[in-house]
Amino acid sequence: MMDLNKLSTKDLALLLAELEQEDETLSADVAKIEQSIEKEEALDFVDATEEDTSDTSDVTAKLKEYGKVKSEAHTRYKIKIQRLAVSQNIIKLSDTIPNYDLQALTRIVAEKQVTIAERAQASANKRLKRLLNSLIPIPVRRLYNTYPWVVKRCPGFVYDTVYTGRTVGSAQAKVTNGHRILFWATPNVPYFFRQGTEQNILLKYRPEMIYLVDNAVNMYYKYQNAQEAKALGVATRIIKNNVKTYFDLLMYNPRWFELLYNLAKNE
Repeated sequence: MMDLNKLSTKDLALLLAELEQEDETLSADVAKIEQSIEKEEALDFVDATEEDTSDTSDVTAKLKEYGKVKSEAHTRYKIKIQRLAVSQNIIKLSDTIPNYDLQALTRIVAEKQVTIAERAQASANKRLKRLLNSLIPIPVRRLYNTYPWVVKRCPGFVYDTVYTGRTVGSAQAKVTNGHRILFWATPNVPYFFRQGTEQNILLKYRPEMIYLVDNAVNMYYKYQNAQEAKALGVATRIIKNNVKTYFDLLMYNPRWFELLYNLAKNE
């Protein structure tokens, strides 16, 4: 194979800096979303813990951390939503909650985890695009961008995580011997390399940068799993607590009732 490492040391350093900046930006954005998730979950956790005062799980630890147990703010919120429920005429409180609304609730409660997973997935493909494009000849890239019907797009390939959790600025990447994560990569680049060889090429020519792809892939699967766990948790709590009508939901978790009310109001 031809020598693909055409970038100068300065250009390679610039590419690495840009990818690390992308990694930091995504992590900062995710941290903000996490904060909003935690504030929302604090309301849910109050109800969950009040069911069992002997609970010593992580739920209780989070409650103590945020100081939300039977707080005045939480009480005011409950009263606010209960007043809203009584005064509104969109949802009949005595009606049984249909399956499509229960499905919508599980989707809405977990939508921020979905947002993070989608951003991480897009970021992983974006990073792969930058790295692969740095190895694809400029004329090929120009032809692809100008005449995409002439040069085919990369059909995708299986990406296998290589490094685990190297922090930004650390001297060495840590090779993982643990659980492997396989990710279907679809970077928007010309079909220049034979399918299935892309990662080996990156390991050969950009080994110091590939951990940044791993970071995004790991984040993607973390929040995809979190979304599934969140949705399952909502369904489990509704069944366990015999929530059948909108009134039951209002009494059990006012925030969930508000989510369905807002959904119905906007339809």
